[in-house]
Amino acid sequence: MIVGVFLRHYKIFRNINYIPLSNGDAFSAIIGDNGVGKSTILEALDKLLNNADGREWNINKPALKEGGIEDPYIVPVFLIEKDETFKGKVDGVNKSALMVDLGDYFWSSDYRTITEAFDKFFEHRDKLKAKNLDHDHHLIVGGRKKDENTSIHFGPYHAKSSKGPKAVLDNLFEKDGQIVEYAKTLGSFIDNIINRYKYIYLPVDIDIYDYSKLESESMQYLMDRQIHNEIKKVFSRDILNDINDSLEDYIDEIQELMEGYKYDKIGRKYKLTQKDLADKAIEAYFSIKILHKERSSSSIPIDQLSSGEKRKALIDLAYSFLSQSNRQNKEVILAIDEPESSINVSSCYDQFEKVKKLADENQVIITTH
Repeated sequence: MIVGVFLRHYKIFRNINYIPLSNGDAFSAIIGDNGVGKSTILEALDKLLNNADGREWNINKPALKEGGIEDPYIVPVFLIEKDETFKGKVDGVNKSALMVDLGDYFWSSDYRTITEAFDKFFEHRDKLKAKNLDHDHHLIVGGRKKDENTSIHFGPYHAKSSKGPKAVLDNLFEKDGQIVEYAKTLGSFIDNIINRYKYIYLPVDIDIYDYSKLESESMQYLMDRQIHNEIKKVFSRDILNDINDSLEDYIDEIQELMEGYKYDKIGRKYKLTQKDLADKAIEAYFSIKILHKERSSSSIPIDQLSSGEKRKALIDLAYSFLSQSNRQNKEVILAIDEPESSINVSSCYDQFEKVKKLADENQVIITTH
């Protein structure tokens, strides 16, 4: 799970800040007045874990105006069970060894710079230790800085100091490297950690009508894997090969007609897979389905409900999917901005109870007043 996050120059958070999110419990709430940055915390995690919409980093405006901004970053603090395995190597070093040595470092290090963020982090770390979480969990501080999508960033620990993570990495890699060099080397390591999680963010102003369309990425993720597996079986290897071959032939014809242009692959992938076809089949099918609210003898399209009813329907939708078994092997983090928004007081209790119940199997973070 994610138990905290370091933010630097992101939106309302100027300079280096540490925000504790959990003392090891699966359910946590960020409480505060409007404008203090509650939603920004959830948005920042969405930006890091999902690269939300590919949009630019929302840099703190006063700091940006003054210039001289150095290393804006989003760096979560991960709590990972020690029995989890990490396969593969980085420059000959086992990722499991990296996890152990870095985890031990972040549990015990007294390294600090002149920032209150370290004081808050150490105070929070002591609370985690008081629950003996250091006995069976790794504590990993790692994320990204702005414009660095293939490197790790250690937040305020990202320093050349002999007391920082560099010393641990020098020992592991048996060399005297630069922290920048290690940051690039460990890009796949932080990718492995980030990819362990499926972060589903429900902002307060989300369009329930669009979100409830089950072809959306988040809804497809929440769906029971059983339906994906059944549909994948329909697309046999022969059918898959025929589709890929037909599309390849068509692309070749287009390229012959367009001198000086070429269709090239993006990344390593160059053919459709069974999963791609299953996802598109589900998308096409549910694009002709609209969620309705049943009332006595009639049903009402979701877009015709009141704001409060739409919000309740959104939570009900997430609850229904997340309550299923046979889902994916990633850890789900459900982040909900003001789940009580636009809901009458009498319904708030049931709403919060349902949200809290989701934490039986998932990490849930909410904001509220």
